[in-house]
Amino acid sequence: MADEVKKKSEELDVELDSVIDKMIEKNKGYKYTEGLTVENWEKEIEKIPFFMTKSPEDGEEVSAGVAALQALKYEDEDPTARATAYKEEGNYEYKQKNFRKAILAYTEGIKAKCEDDNLNAVLYTNRATVNFTIGNNRSALKDTMMAHKYDPKYVKAIVRGASACFNLKIYDHTKAWCDKGLKIEPDNEKLLKLRKDAVAEQKKAERDQRKAKLKEKKKNEEVDALIDAIKSRNIRIEETKADEDDDDDDDDNYDENDEESRLRKNLAKFNLDPNHPTGARLQMDSENRLYWPVMFYYPEYKQTDFIGAFCEENSFIEHFQVMFGRDSAPWDEENKYEPDMLEVYFEDQESGKLCHVESSCPLKNVLSDKRFIVCQGTPAFVILVKKSSFKKEFLKHCTVEKF
Repeated sequence: MADEVKKKSEELDVELDSVIDKMIEKNKGYKYTEGLTVENWEKEIEKIPFFMTKSPEDGEEVSAGVAALQALKYEDEDPTARATAYKEEGNYEYKQKNFRKAILAYTEGIKAKCEDDNLNAVLYTNRATVNFTIGNNRSALKDTMMAHKYDPKYVKAIVRGASACFNLKIYDHTKAWCDKGLKIEPDNEKLLKLRKDAVAEQKKAERDQRKAKLKEKKKNEEVDALIDAIKSRNIRIEETKADEDDDDDDDDNYDENDEESRLRKNLAKFNLDPNHPTGARLQMDSENRLYWPVMFYYPEYKQTDFIGAFCEENSFIEHFQVMFGRDSAPWDEENKYEPDMLEVYFEDQESGKLCHVESSCPLKNVLSDKRFIVCQGTPAFVILVKKSSFKKEFLKHCTVEKF
C-alpha cells in the first residue's frame, strides 16, 4: 500500500513539473505591469489589512484580504466569543466616533444571544452610551433598562440610565436610578452629582409649573372680566369659523348655544392671540375701562393707522387732533387731513352699508351699536375728508346710514 502511494505521488510530481514548464514556455516575454509604482504604492499598501490606517466606509469596495478577514472574524460558532468580538469592534468604532457603526456592532453582539449576563449588560450599556452621545436619550434609557435586567449591579448601566432620565427631565426616575447605584457604590461621584442636580432641577420645574398655573389663572380671570364687560356693553364679537384643526368644540365646557361660551371662544381666537405684530390686544384698566386696538383706513391714499390702545371713553376727534393737529401725514401731500375735516365710517357687516359716525362720538357708543361687529379683535374705521372729490366718488358706490 505504501509503495502505491509513493508511486502515485511521483506521477503527480512529474505531471506538475510538466504543467509548470508549459506555463513558463507560454509566458515567455511576459512583463508584469501590476506591481507597485511611485504613484500607486500608498493606495495599494492601504488595501493590505496589516497596513490599513482606517476602516472601510459603508458601501466601500474592500480588498480581497479585508474581505477574507471579515469572513473569518466571527467564524467562531461560540456565541460568547462572537459577542465579545462585536463588543470590541463597537468599542473601536466608538473611539473613532463612527457612532452608527458602533451601534451596529453592539447590536450584532446582542443578537449573538450569549449566555453571559454581564457581557449582555455591557453590550446594552455600550449601545446606550452611543445613543446618549448622539442625543437619542429614549433609546439610551431603553438599553440601560435591558442592561439592568441582565446585571442589576452593573453601575455603569445605572449611571447611563440616570443620565438619560436627567436629559429627558424625568427627575423622579433620575433619583431612583441614582439611589439604586448609590446602594452599590455610595461614593460614586457621578451619581451623587446627578442626584443633586435632579433635585435642584425638579424644584425649579415645580416652581415654574406653579408660576404657569398662577399666570393661567390670572389670564382666565382677565378673560372673565373682559367677557362681563363686553356683555354689559352689548358689543358684538365676530363669530369664529370652524377650522379642521380647531378642537375647541371638544372642550367639555364649550356650549355653542350658550352666549358666554361662544364669546369666550371668539375672544380667545382673536383677542388673546393678537394678529397685529405689536401684540396689541383688548385690555381693561382698574376702573373697568376698555382699551381697544383700532385700525383707521384712508382709502384715498391707501394708507392705514394703527392705534394700540384706544380708550373707549375717548372720541375720534381726540385722536385726530393728536395725529393731524400739528404735523400732516407724510402721504398727505395736499395737507387736507385736518382734525375738523375728517369723517368716520364703519361697515355694517350684515347689510354691507356704511354708517357715518360723528367724530365727537366716544368709541364706546359706536361699539355698542347693534350694526357694529368687532372683527379679529380690532375695530376698524374708514376715514374720509369732508367735501373732497374722492369722498363723493367713493360714496357713489355705497349706501350710507347715519349713526
